[in-house]
Amino acid sequence: MQNLVEGATWSPKQRRLQRSFSRTYRLETLLERLGKIEKRRPRVARKLTSAPVRGPWVRPRFAFSGPAAARWFAPDNGQPLAFRIDPAGDAAIGPHNSIQAAKDAFQAWSSVACTAVRFQTEFGVEPSPFARCDGKSQVVFNDPFDDIGDPVNCVGVLGIGGVCGASAEARSFSGSSFFEISEGDVVIANGFAGCPFWNIPGLAEVLTHEVGHALGLAHSSDDPEERDPLRSDATMYFRAHFDYRGAALREDDRAAICSLYPTESDTTVSFERAALVFDRREKPARHRLLLEGTFRVADPAWQLGTDAFFVAVRDGARTLVYAGISPRDWLRNARNNRYRWRARTAVGVTVVDVVQRDPQTYDFTLLARGDAIQPSATGSLTVSVTLGEASATTALPLRPGARLLRFP
Repeated sequence: MQNLVEGATWSPKQRRLQRSFSRTYRLETLLERLGKIEKRRPRVARKLTSAPVRGPWVRPRFAFSGPAAARWFAPDNGQPLAFRIDPAGDAAIGPHNSIQAAKDAFQAWSSVACTAVRFQTEFGVEPSPFARCDGKSQVVFNDPFDDIGDPVNCVGVLGIGGVCGASAEARSFSGSSFFEISEGDVVIANGFAGCPFWNIPGLAEVLTHEVGHALGLAHSSDDPEERDPLRSDATMYFRAHFDYRGAALREDDRAAICSLYPTESDTTVSFERAALVFDRREKPARHRLLLEGTFRVADPAWQLGTDAFFVAVRDGARTLVYAGISPRDWLRNARNNRYRWRARTAVGVTVVDVVQRDPQTYDFTLLARGDAIQPSATGSLTVSVTLGEASATTALPLRPGARLLRFP
């Protein structure tokens, strides 16, 4: 995480986002037309022939670490993640306030209703260097091992967060492969004592951001000119806000943690049909993804008119489509029970249609076309749907058809 525009950005990787559109077709019409086309050999695990398109148009709003993606598996079994907090605290903030800021950061992530992440904090451990994978997850203050370069005129890296893995073999989670995290570490920089933003809320924000990295989350965006408010307002944005938010999450952060660590709840997502449709002329920009399903929230307090709506579709660690929609972005009918979101970019189009059947049930259709939609390497898609803090993640196994992969 970085503090000011003038400094060099700390951006470990780029992300992709589809938020675009053009004219739409009903899924039944597309499948009927495709069925009449001469059958060709299905592409289930074809290797990509070129690098994915990268740029400011195609990053997902939230992203996981990787590739390859990594996550903790202990929360799936109800086990807390043990982190040890350096009792010395930040030299400028003081031990008591620093330790409380760290506790608040852990609480911010674990208090999200739709996530299974929980923490167990300990004290009194001897700090170790950030690059050492010793099986001990730590929060260390004052950068005692010089893992971070010193700031210049209050500009520089505020902290770093990362993970270690104990096994080279990936594990399956909701149809995608993840390496298991065995250790997460956070180091807070020194040298900011005289800077006006270095106070208790500022430290708490930095800690919350770096704990997100220790959980396997990447930045919501690395673009200094980010125009999407969901990305730029996220605590996982690459640059600190210092707006006195303290240890607080935003919609994008909550959607990210719920997608990576969903909890068992009555919120469900089910699909009637899904298809990856490949262009007969083998033009990647014309590949299509179609989803048709139902999302049911356990708590009717979460509504499209007041809460952000997210749909993420992944093939392993690769994001095919990501739609993050603020309440004000919807086109809606007079009865406020039909919603449409459209977005068009230089690399593709995406359309999301939602019909609210009752206060807890939403039928939705997603149609997308673009360079990021490629033949599946795993034969399965992972789909996460989030509304407010109601979230569900499921796997969609695909079977080959004529020039497409489909479910069921």
